[in-house]
Amino acid sequence: MMMALKEEIMATTWALSTRIEELDRELALWRVTVGK
Repeated sequence: MMMALKEEIMATTWALSTRIEELDRELALWRVTVGK
């Protein structure tokens, strides 16, 4: 039971960090666009 929960938490954490990286890139791109 604990292993399944741990794997689920790890998968969720990985998905979140991937999403955060995507948002980070979008924000950087937006700053470059607006900064001009």
